[in-house]
Amino acid sequence: MSSKRMLALLGASSMLLSLVPGFAFAQAPAEKTLQKLDLSAEQVKDPVEISALWAQNVGKADHVLVTTDAVFADSLASGALQGVLKAPLLFVDAKAGLDNQTMKTITALGASKVTVLGGDQAISAGLVQALQKIPGVKTVDRVSGESRVETSVAIAEKIGAKDGTVIVARADDYADSLAAGALAARTNYPVLLSVNPYKGANGDMVNLHPALEAYLKNAKIKKVIVAGGPSVVAEDTVKAISTIVSDTTRVAGETRRETAVALAKLWNSTGKVTVVDGFATTNGFHNGFAAALSAANLGAPIVLANKEQQLSEGEQALIGPAATGVTGYCGTYVNASICNAVAEKQGAKVTQSVLNNAEASKRIQVSPENVANLISDGKTAANRQYQVDGVEAGKQYTIKLAKAKRDEKGNVVLDLGTDGKPQDTMTQAAVSVVNGATSPSANNVKVQPVGERIVFSVEVNGMANYGYVLPLITTVDGEQEKIVGQGGAVIVTPPQLPNGEFLQSITKKELDWNVVAVNKAEKFLIIESEGMQRTLVFKARDLFYAGSVREDRRIDLETFLKRVGPGDTIGAKSGSDDIYNTLYYQSPLLASTIVFKNLAPVPPLVTQLRGDIPTPHSLKLRVSQFVNGADLTIKVAKIDGMGVDYDTDPTKFKITKTFTAVKPAEGGWADLVIDGLEPDSLYDFAVAQTVGEETSVYGDFGSPDKNVIGTDLLQTSKQYTPLSITRVDRTEDPINDGTSYMPPNALQATGNAMFKITLDTDKFDGGTIYPELISVKATSGGVVRPRPQDSTSHSLNNDQSVLNPVGYDKVGAAGAGESKVFYLQLFTPLKDADPDVEYVLTFEPRAIVSKDGSMESGPATYRFNY
Repeated sequence: MSSKRMLALLGASSMLLSLVPGFAFAQAPAEKTLQKLDLSAEQVKDPVEISALWAQNVGKADHVLVTTDAVFADSLASGALQGVLKAPLLFVDAKAGLDNQTMKTITALGASKVTVLGGDQAISAGLVQALQKIPGVKTVDRVSGESRVETSVAIAEKIGAKDGTVIVARADDYADSLAAGALAARTNYPVLLSVNPYKGANGDMVNLHPALEAYLKNAKIKKVIVAGGPSVVAEDTVKAISTIVSDTTRVAGETRRETAVALAKLWNSTGKVTVVDGFATTNGFHNGFAAALSAANLGAPIVLANKEQQLSEGEQALIGPAATGVTGYCGTYVNASICNAVAEKQGAKVTQSVLNNAEASKRIQVSPENVANLISDGKTAANRQYQVDGVEAGKQYTIKLAKAKRDEKGNVVLDLGTDGKPQDTMTQAAVSVVNGATSPSANNVKVQPVGERIVFSVEVNGMANYGYVLPLITTVDGEQEKIVGQGGAVIVTPPQLPNGEFLQSITKKELDWNVVAVNKAEKFLIIESEGMQRTLVFKARDLFYAGSVREDRRIDLETFLKRVGPGDTIGAKSGSDDIYNTLYYQSPLLASTIVFKNLAPVPPLVTQLRGDIPTPHSLKLRVSQFVNGADLTIKVAKIDGMGVDYDTDPTKFKITKTFTAVKPAEGGWADLVIDGLEPDSLYDFAVAQTVGEETSVYGDFGSPDKNVIGTDLLQTSKQYTPLSITRVDRTEDPINDGTSYMPPNALQATGNAMFKITLDTDKFDGGTIYPELISVKATSGGVVRPRPQDSTSHSLNNDQSVLNPVGYDKVGAAGAGESKVFYLQLFTPLKDADPDVEYVLTFEPRAIVSKDGSMESGPATYRFNY
């Protein structure tokens, strides 16, 4: 057994032959080159393009993996799956939908199979359906589990453990899995995840996740490589693994960088390296996980650079002049000086590798690809011509006009709707085909190309409503219709309303105008009156105000566009002085100020739940008058004295709590708990709701006539901590009755110790102790919590019974005496002759609560040596 063996600073040559499988590579070119990956200037620098760039290194792949870019959970164990399936990992923005770049990358790779990592919350069923529509894709399957640990087990079960060997890494961070993932892609050893300690089904803290334990046993694993030191994979966890798998080896360094070096030593014999930024907060895991297959194919293990530092001694030792041909990669965002230092050590030249969109979309190309605007003024026909190249002569295609939208990054993307399918556009536009038309209709035209080309145009001939239109080229593959290309979107925009006509229509009240859409990218509004839509365009010289036309109320255009939304009304008469309800617009071309009145969702009502007793750290609020499924944002301000102007100064509301997708109870209200407050303090609250893109104004900032505790201003209760806590297992007379409570040297074979806790008020008489909120932690690690057999809470009355702990290292209450005195008994395997161990006794908030609920103990921490 070698469970405690550390390979941080040692060579690992004894493991090289056993770890590295045979890989065949083409003869290297004479010139040494280190490829620095970069995104072309016109690309959005996000994980979608980062993963596409790494996939480009693979060339061709029949299989790809797809997962979310939002969290790293489902990427942690992807390395071995990449290696076994020869499938690069692609990130998608699940909120925005399937990106054009992802579709192009899958097409360019020639992939026919897609495996989705993660459950429905990470990758929706609609997104899976969109993946199925990509040209050439025949199958889409999913690998997932109830948690990231179960997902890693599911991956291991799917591919099997080569040589009976697995890698175990921490589940709560990505650093060690970056390097371990590349090793896994190289060796095909699955990466399994560990949570330590883990709260078991009965509430006990266990050292090994049940799913991991079951897999190690059922798969008859022979060897485990633990990635990372005791601070990330606890020694108790490694010991638990060692009871199942005798050959258990820890590979670690003092830092994440040195752990990566230690893992790299297991398979680096060429001096090649892949450098990624292992510390970045915005792209920290994306480069590393997406690089796994490229690194494995090249034989260049991953090292984790820090852009603020130079290469470490361990990293420099890995880099050798023996590296030939392509000597490695530098990921995006890696500091240029670090990349140059690697190349210099290898005697290599740094070459730039950029995302190649032309290669990705060469099967069928549709031009133009950019977004354009078509004005529907009802007078002159507006159209845009497209050319489709690479289609098959004689094959039937369909040109459709689909609904599009802007995603969170401002890109125009296909609107797949809730069913994951392209949505018919409601905007009045039509397709006119120059060649190949066989069955034209309003926005759906069947085409047989002339040669290998289709030429068509999108036309707006009348007064059309505002909207994004995306031309799609589809064909039938078997029984399924698939999208094989798409052109650049057009924005169908109503004609601009002349300023004079606009002002006259408002001031004479000839028409009532409402906002129907906001285009933040192009900086205009679509307004409507009596079914007629017009465009209101803003200029750089225009002025905008909130609440009133005063210099101190000036806001910029960006802020104005964020505040204006569908449903807002427009007028020329005076508005209110409410900065949340009224906006003002002035233009040099107008003779009057235009008022925008916010008609967003109504502000919800917030009150204290009647009969609820506040705690020192939280208050329960009842929120009503909101839409089912809305996001509720509550602002909280601590009141330092009565009579302050909180109604006019929302900046004093320092605490913000957001509750997403809130569903009202049958009575139309929801009870929300605001925690993190200070004891015995006065607070004011205001709440707003967000429905879609519209956010209401904040309701009730504390009007002067409501500054009354219990209605508008709410107060937390007082907090009491234990007055004293002493260890009494060696005390002659702990309860002052003249009798020794416990003899000296009480730590016997069973191992137990007694603590006396004295509270500073009799109000705790008749109160409740919650043992699960009291914990004991030994300096050697591991947390033990009280788990009484009969219930989770016990009375503090004088006639209280002794709590019965379950097993060792538990906390219970014992003893009798005064109402403000009680005892905790610690059961421990220690004997009196054992070396001293420090125990930390911690009371969490509400560990002890008074009879009426108005007072509580904690938080408090005490240390004792045994």
